[in-house]
Amino acid sequence: MEYACFLAKDLDYLEESKYLEIYKMAGEVKAMLIGLIKHLRQ
Repeated sequence: MEYACFLAKDLDYLEESKYLEIYKMAGEVKAMLIGLIKHLRQ
């Protein structure tokens, strides 16, 4: 997901501001998924 967004920005399909917004949201989702996986493993 992150690489696809980076590639889209690099190819000028995404503006820098939109890329940063998506990148930030992807990081938040990743953190939530890591937390869920840790919780399920307990």
